[in-house]
Amino acid sequence: MPIHKNIFSDKEAWGIYRLSAFGEAFGWTLLIGSLGAQKYLMHGNKILVSFAGQIHGLLFFAYIAAVLATYASLGWSFKKGFLIGLMSVPPYGTLVAEMWLSRGRKNKEKSIKPFIRVFVLLRDQGKYLFVEKRDENIFSLPGTTVINNDIEGTMRDYCKDILHTKAVKLNLKHILRHQIKKEQYLDIFFEINATKDKNILIKINNSKNFDNAEFFTLNDKILKKSFNFLEKKENIFLKKS
Repeated sequence: MPIHKNIFSDKEAWGIYRLSAFGEAFGWTLLIGSLGAQKYLMHGNKILVSFAGQIHGLLFFAYIAAVLATYASLGWSFKKGFLIGLMSVPPYGTLVAEMWLSRGRKNKEKSIKPFIRVFVLLRDQGKYLFVEKRDENIFSLPGTTVINNDIEGTMRDYCKDILHTKAVKLNLKHILRHQIKKEQYLDIFFEINATKDKNILIKINNSKNFDNAEFFTLNDKILKKSFNFLEKKENIFLKKS
C-alpha cells in the first residue's frame, strides 16, 4: 500500500523519475572519473574524489527521494519501488532500471486499447448544442461511448434515440486522442446535417435524458478552454498527452 497519496500525474511522475535516474548515473560518472584522475593525473590527491563523492551522494539521495515520491503515481507497489530504489547501489544500475521500465511502458501503451467516444457537433447560427448530464452540473458536447467498433452506427443511433433528430449526413471534423488519469480516450467529433427541427431543444429537454440542453457560443471562458479546437475552420486531427 502506498505510504503517500497519488500526488503526480503519470507523465509528471515519469519525468521526475527519469531525471533522478539519469542524475544518479551522472553522479557515478563523476565519481569513477575522479578516481581515475586521482590515480593517473593528481598523484594520489583526494580532493577531486571527495568533491565528486559529495555530489554523487546528493544525487543518490535525490534518486531515493524521487522513487518514494513517485512510485504510487506510477502505479508501482511498495515492493517494486523498493527494488527500483536498490538499483542505485550498483554503478549505472539506475540506467538499467530506466531502460527496463521504459520498455515496459512502451509495451503497455501498445497493448492498451483506448475508449472510443463519438461527439455531436450540431450548430445553429454559430452556436453549438451542449447538454447538461444528470448529476454532473456541467455542460458538455453530446456524445457517447462506441460499442462494437461501429462508430457511424453508434453516432446515428445516439442522434435518433437520445437527441431525437435524424443525422442525414455525418461529417468527420476532429479526432482527439488524450489521457484522463490512466485511461486512454479516442474522441471522434462529427458535424451532423440534421433535419431542420426548431423544436429540437424541446424534444431533448422533454426526453429526460439530460437536465438541460442549450445552444452556446464558444465565447464562454470555460467552453473556450475545453473546446477551442472547434474554432478551427479546417479539419484537424489533434493529439494531447
